[in-house]
Amino acid sequence: MSNSSYETYSGLAYIQNILSKIFTPYIIIVTLIGIAGNALTIIMLSKRSLTKNFNNCTLIAL
Repeated sequence: MSNSSYETYSGLAYIQNILSKIFTPYIIIVTLIGIAGNALTIIMLSKRSLTKNFNNCTLIAL
């Protein structure tokens, strides 16, 4: 293996190491935001003060 290809491999391994450390917290954060958003949508839909048009649009968006 030449020196330049080793440096490239080392750089890619470094990037992969960083991404693998970020991946799990990112998935957890995105999941929690999604669950919170869905819960808020359900709460908003359960309130009768909102218009029927809003309810229909929100259900389509879900």
